[in-house]
Amino acid sequence: MDANSVIDLIKLDVLPVVPKASGYVFLITEEVTSEIKWDKQRNVLQKIINARLIWRVSLNDIEELKLFSELTTTLDIGEAASLAYARYHNCYILSDENNRAFMREVRRIITEHRLKRTPELLVETIRTRSLSLSDLKRRIDYLRKKVSTQRDADDICHFENVLKEIERML
Repeated sequence: MDANSVIDLIKLDVLPVVPKASGYVFLITEEVTSEIKWDKQRNVLQKIINARLIWRVSLNDIEELKLFSELTTTLDIGEAASLAYARYHNCYILSDENNRAFMREVRRIITEHRLKRTPELLVETIRTRSLSLSDLKRRIDYLRKKVSTQRDADDICHFENVLKEIERML
C-alpha cells in the first residue's frame, strides 16, 4: 500500500472494511507508515495494524534494499519501498500516484498489471456488499460539509473524481 491510498481510505472511513472484504492480504512498509504524518490518521492506521487487517513489512533482502536505494533517486521513500517490496515478493501495489517517474518504474519493475488503484479496490469491496456506493456518497457529503481549508476542498474534488471512476466501473 502506498501512502496516498492509505490516506484516502482513512479519509473515506473505509480502511477497516476494505481488507476484510477484498480477499487480499494488505501489507505496508515501514517507509509508507512514516509518511502518514497526521496523528489522527496514524492512530487509525495503527489500530488497523494492531487488528492485523494490515501487516507491516520491512525490506530485508539485499536485492530489495539495492532496488529501494536506486528508486529513491526518483521516487519518494514510500513509493520506492512499496515498489521494491512488490517486485521481490510478487505482490500488487496499491497506489493512485500517476507521475511519470512512478509510472515508468512500475512498468519497468512490476508491470501495470500489478498496480491496483483505490477506485478499483473500492469497486471490488462494493461488489462483496461490504460497502455500498451510497455509503461512499454519504461520506463524501459529510466531508463536503466540513470543508474549511483549500486542502479540504481539493480532497472533495479528488473524492468526487474517485466516485465518478467507481460509478464508471460498476
